[in-house]
Amino acid sequence: MADNYSGDATQTFLLNDIERPIIGGLLGIISVCSFYGNILVITAFTLSRKLQNTTNIFVVNLSVADLITSLGIPVNVVAIASPRLLPGWLCVWCGFFSVVCVGCSVYTLACIAAYRLNVISRRQRGWTKFARAVIISVVVGLTWIIPGAVAALPLVFGLGEFGYNSKYSSCTWNSYTQTTMYSLILSASYYPIPMIIITTCYAKIFFILRNVKKRVNQEPTVPSLSSGVLRPAQRAPCAMEKRQATVTKNMFYVVCAFLLCMTPYSVALVTPGSDTFIPYAGVILMLSSSVNPTIYATKHPDFSKVMRKIATCKFNQIPHNVLK
Repeated sequence: MADNYSGDATQTFLLNDIERPIIGGLLGIISVCSFYGNILVITAFTLSRKLQNTTNIFVVNLSVADLITSLGIPVNVVAIASPRLLPGWLCVWCGFFSVVCVGCSVYTLACIAAYRLNVISRRQRGWTKFARAVIISVVVGLTWIIPGAVAALPLVFGLGEFGYNSKYSSCTWNSYTQTTMYSLILSASYYPIPMIIITTCYAKIFFILRNVKKRVNQEPTVPSLSSGVLRPAQRAPCAMEKRQATVTKNMFYVVCAFLLCMTPYSVALVTPGSDTFIPYAGVILMLSSSVNPTIYATKHPDFSKVMRKIATCKFNQIPHNVLK
């Protein structure tokens, strides 16, 4: 137990008695909202056949990571309020899984961006169902394996250890000097690499959709035999194509929200003199776990309908209910 409370006593920054209840209260609210929202997302995927597609496998993977994160937040609330009440092993595992789940969320969003690019550009048309299932399974597995490997670095190379951080009153990793290197590694592996993938994929998606729209608008018109009304020689994108564009736009909202939540923390980790801001940046980072379900419930064309039925206990009205 003592090892978990052996933060660097020379640290000049500590949360004061005013900051502790503010940060603890915010984290408590985020935890409740995140838990409820992600349970709704996972339940919606489970109960509606319409939601059971490849993109939503990644969405559920993201929700599972966010759900685990929400379960760890109350541990950090206790760490802020009264750390001596926490068993040492619980704080260690909370720190470990926090790193893993945040990383899983980042890499899942990168995978969603890459998959939406494949869907929009129709590169996956030649895939068989078996090949698609194998590829998706491997990719989903990697979204957990890579963050797990990053989280294991302190254990393997002695870059500090997970547990109670007396400097920030949280269950992350101890405030030893060598953890500065781990903070740099964490920030580098969780931010620039996925950011490059996400930015590149959505930029390509934007240009593809823009070119399609431009091509449709430039097509010559011919009279319709049935109505005599002038229409494009080739019909406009079908409803399915429009739906794919809507879903892609929704996923882009999720990515933007997550990056807005993660950027302050990633920058603060590698910025000297940011000690006073890091606890608040951590709150913003945790907020991402509750923002995603909110976007699905309000913006997603399919999730929103199913989630409303579940929230109002109208299970018999769920579209394409697996129980019927």
